[in-house]
Order: sequence, then structure tokens, then C-alpha cells
Amino acid sequence: VWYPGGVRCLNDGLVPSWQVNRYSSRETCCRSHFSWSYDNCMEIKPRSTRKWFVDWHKGKCVMECDRGEGGSCGGAVPGSWITTHDSAGNCCRAHMSYLSVDSCRYDSSS
Repeated sequence: VWYPGGVRCLNDGLVPSWQVNRYSSRETCCRSHFSWSYDNCMEIKPRSTRKWFVDWHKGKCVMECDRGEGGSCGGAVPGSWITTHDSAGNCCRAHMSYLSVDSCRYDSSS
């Protein structure tokens, strides 16, 4: 049984007794209660573009890909307002031209 939880639908066997919204499928639950955040509710991860963007916390250009991949991967672009680039060089020249590309490009192994 699927039911709406905090930010997504759950199927954990712990349906509160007061919860009257119960569904046989996650999809129906998500469409009914989280249509504004359907992908999040369904736990659909956006496909990585492998484009480059600035991670200002790191002070480096990172590639949009799963951090677990290592290398220059910096996770998902945090918002649609973030400018992305086709290469580390383009990202570095656009946002941190005072650094060399090698100094600007993030590498988790260094």
C-alpha cells in the first residue's frame, strides 16, 4: 500500500491509522499528491548532461555527473539558473579567468 509521506509516497508498511489516502501504485500516489514534484516522488534521477558548471563552495568548475564517479564529477547542477558549459576550459574562462584551467578544474583525486 502506497501513501503520501513528507515529500514522496511511501510503501513501508507503516501507514498511519489516520491516513485515508492509500494507493495500489506509487505512480497514482505521486500523481495525486506530488504532481508538482513527480520525478522526486518517483525517485527518478535526471540524466547527467556531463556539462561543466561552477561549484562556488569548491571554487572550481565541476562536471555534472554523480560524485561517486570521482574525477571532476560534482553532482547535479543545483538549479536551472546555473550556466553550464561544454568543457572545463569554457567554464573556467567564463567564470574564473584569473586561474589556469588546471587550477580551476575540480579533480577529486587531488
